[in-house]
Amino acid sequence: DVLYQIGLTYTSLAAYDKALEYLNQSLEMSDKVDSNAKEESMRSVRIRNQIGHTFMAMGYFEQSLTSFEESLQKSQTAGLRVANAYCYIGKVNFE
Repeated sequence: DVLYQIGLTYTSLAAYDKALEYLNQSLEMSDKVDSNAKEESMRSVRIRNQIGHTFMAMGYFEQSLTSFEESLQKSQTAGLRVANAYCYIGKVNFE
C-alpha cells in the first residue's frame, strides 16, 4: 500500500520518525481489514517487520524486538512461515 511505501522511502532516507509515522498508519489500516485473511496477515507481518527494522536502525532494540515478536505471533496465528521472524529476533539479540 502507499503508506507502507512512503514509510520505506523515509526509512531509506534515515528519516526514521517520519517512517514510523507512515508505517504505523499502514499497520492500522491493515489491522482494520479482516485479520483472518492470509493476505492481510502477510501484509501485517511485513509491516511489523519493517517497523522492527526501523527501530533497529534507530538503535531502539527493545522496541525492535517487540515488533519482531508481534510479527512472530501474527505469523504463527495465521499459519505463515516463521523463519524470518526468528532470524530478525536473533539479529536484535546479537546487537
